[in-house]
Amino acid sequence: PIVAGMRAVNDAVDNMFKLVDGFSAETSGGLMLMIPASKAQAFIDEISQRDGHPAWIIGKVVAGSKTGRIVDNVTVLEI
Repeated sequence: PIVAGMRAVNDAVDNMFKLVDGFSAETSGGLMLMIPASKAQAFIDEISQRDGHPAWIIGKVVAGSKTGRIVDNVTVLEI
């Protein structure tokens, strides 16, 4: 997720922040956690119940070649 309107700002400065390219440190004040997939939905439900704040599953760690990439056609959430 990114702060609402930041994609337009990034576009206005010719992608200077590389916001949707996966290189920006912009996190909109968020917190990224790694937890077992089997507990992810319960965590999301608990955060929502306790604080009323949304949480999302944004990816997964898988065995591979020790390389990474941003998937094609990424979905950007502006909140």
